Amino acid sequence: MGLRQMLPVQMNRMVFIGEARGKLRLPPGIVNGEFDRRLHLGATDEKLPPNIANRMQGLDDFQVVVERGPGLHTLSVPLVTMGANFGRRLVIVRGRDGCLALLSPVGLTPDLHRQVSALGEIRLLIVPTDFHDGGVAAARRQMEGAALLVSDGLMKLPGAMPLPTSLPGELAAELLSIPIGGQPSVNETVFLHSATGLLLVSDLIFNFDHRWRGWSRLLFRIAGAYGGPKVSRLFRSCIRDRAAFRESINAIPWSKVTGIVPSHGDCLFSATERVERMLKAI
Repeated sequence: MGLRQMLPVQMNRMVFIGEARGKLRLPPGIVNGEFDRRLHLGATDEKLPPNIANRMQGLDDFQVVVERGPGLHTLSVPLVTMGANFGRRLVIVRGRDGCLALLSPVGLTPDLHRQVSALGEIRLLIVPTDFHDGGVAAARRQMEGAALLVSDGLMKLPGAMPLPTSLPGELAAELLSIPIGGQPSVNETVFLHSATGLLLVSDLIFNFDHRWRGWSRLLFRIAGAYGGPKVSRLFRSCIRDRAAFRESINAIPWSKVTGIVPSHGDCLFSATERVERMLKAI
C-alpha cells in the first residue's frame, strides 16, 4: 500500500490520539480548569482559544446541560487533539427512580457538576466504547459513589464491571442496548432511548457540518467525517466481520428512531433514513 492510500487511515487513527486502546493515552481529563496544551478533554473554566470556542459554541449544549426530552439531557465538552475540535458529548439518562446514568463520562467543572447533580443522584457511569476511556478517571474521582460499566476492552480500568446487554434496574426500561458486532477493537454499544426515540451513539456516526473551517475541516475530511453524518474511515477500518456488523445494524429498531445523538458533532433530528441506509450499505 502506497503513502497516498495509507494516509487517510493513518491520519484518522491519529485524530483519535489517546482514545483508541493501544495508542497514546489521554490525560485523565480536565477538572476545575486543568488544561493540557497538546490535548484537552472535559469541561473547563479556562477561556478557550477562539478557534476552538467559536466552532464549538455552535453546539447548543456546549458546556451547558440541555434537555432533549423526558429523562434525557446532554452536555458537550471540549475534546481537542492536533488542533481539531472534535468535542465529546456526555449523555445524562434519568431512570424512573430518579437516579442518573452518565454515558461517556468526563470530569466536570463545579458549576456543571451541580447542574447535573440537580437532575438526580448519579448512580452509574457507562463507557459504551473502547475509544472513550479518556476522562473516566476524572469522572470517577468526582462521582465516587457511582458504579462503572465499561465496554469489553476497558475491563482493566479500576473498579470496572462489564457492560451488560440489558442495563440494571430502572434503566432497562429507559434504554434499549444494541451491541455493535464485528468490531472487536471498538466494542461499541448504542442505545435507543424509549421515551424520546433518540439513538445514542459514540463513534458509529460523526456529524460535523460545514461551519467547521481550517485545520479542523482538513482533518475531518481526511478522517472521512466531514459534511454531515458520516461513518469515519477509522471506524470502517475496525470492522472485521461485516456480517456481524450488519446483523447489529439491522437489530436497531429503525422505525422507532426519531433522531441520533452522537458523541461528536451536532445532534441529528432529521434524515435518519439516510443514516440507516448508509450503515446498512457498509
